Amino acid sequence: MKTYIDFLRFIVTLLLLTYMGSCDKGVMHVESNEPIFDAGVYQLDNPNLKLDIYIENDLVRYKVTEANSKKICSHQNDISTFQKWAFCWDQNATQWVFSSDVGHTYWKYDTSASAYEYHEMEYRFDKTIVPQEVREAMKGAFSNLE
Repeated sequence: MKTYIDFLRFIVTLLLLTYMGSCDKGVMHVESNEPIFDAGVYQLDNPNLKLDIYIENDLVRYKVTEANSKKICSHQNDISTFQKWAFCWDQNATQWVFSSDVGHTYWKYDTSASAYEYHEMEYRFDKTIVPQEVREAMKGAFSNLE
């Protein structure tokens, strides 16, 4: 009887460890137009995209992957951690990258190429490029978005 109980404890412990190991730890869910100001892993549910922002040698690095871990896009410029920076997805899953250091950029899905394309903007840009909802979400963080 004692070996049976020990066996059950072992199985339950093994199952718990397996379950805990498979959890997506530290992933924060974000909605469209929700600004991101910190390093971390962020999940947008529709479409199912994951943004991983990390700091490396005082530089902000990022990559966006699909649910199947296929990389969609990644950092193109060296964004300093000592400057203002932020990320935001809009309603169309365009990835906006704001930086007072290297300027603002965005990744927009091109249906004809079936891929995300990289676009650069000036520090001051035509407000018709950035959706109103994104500008509202970022208001105050970057004066040239207002």
